[in-house]
Amino acid sequence: MNGSNHPQSDARLSESAARHILERAADLQRETQRRTESADALVARDAPATGYALEDLRRAAAEVGIDAAFVDAAVADTRMGTTGNTPKQNRAINRLLGVSTLALESRRLIAAPRETVLEAIHEVFTSETCKLTLQDQVGGHPLDGGELLFRSGYDNATEIGRAITWAEIKAIYVGLSPDGDETEVRVRAPLDRTRRLNYWATLGGSGLAAAGAGAAATIGTVAAGLFMPIVAVAGLAGLAGGWVVTLRTVRKMYGFSLRKGHDGLEALLRQLALSIETRSTKREISG
Repeated sequence: MNGSNHPQSDARLSESAARHILERAADLQRETQRRTESADALVARDAPATGYALEDLRRAAAEVGIDAAFVDAAVADTRMGTTGNTPKQNRAINRLLGVSTLALESRRLIAAPRETVLEAIHEVFTSETCKLTLQDQVGGHPLDGGELLFRSGYDNATEIGRAITWAEIKAIYVGLSPDGDETEVRVRAPLDRTRRLNYWATLGGSGLAAAGAGAAATIGTVAAGLFMPIVAVAGLAGLAGGWVVTLRTVRKMYGFSLRKGHDGLEALLRQLALSIETRSTKREISG
């Protein structure tokens, strides 16, 4: 885990990488088109021969109103292989799926100090019940406003694993409220992967209908065996009857997958709260 205040501050990035990170940061802040056009102009202006330092990107982002925390999150996504969609891709995905949500988020207020909650997060989220892997630390220490970045694995043996699989969640960011006797925990899961999957499943399902029932059924069956529910449904929808059926089916399934993913984040926070409450009860009894 990187314990510095900012991820890899001494790294130098190419012009294309710098542009991608600024675009990704703008997406995370939900004002994609206006901000990324400005960011693109800033990256192209006076490009240094040695590449861009992250501090250069943070200054450029600040000029167009992008918070440095979103730049750090975009860099962390890039390092862990969570490739963000470009603004053009996001617009196409929004039109097809009819949903512009870029990330799932859940919050919970826990009656415990931040130090206690942070310790429990490390223990609970990496437990056999949750099975997340701590990947990085983004934007500083969690007690100073930074976030923990966890990588999720697909394990259908648990409630949380099944929910994460449905929503194709790969990265989960965890942050804490800055102060107070109680601690608000927020978890956020970018949806780039599941948005892409649904987009291509919709197009692919309609194409399979044109290719023939055998192709659609084969893709649907294989995907179901690999527990890729959206792709499986798209293949079977293509078998059932073309573009309109595929689009309606995948949109419905996509909405369901987002609800399941949100349920998974809620389950993470419930598990965390239960663990802290149990610890507190044990201390009271032993005292």
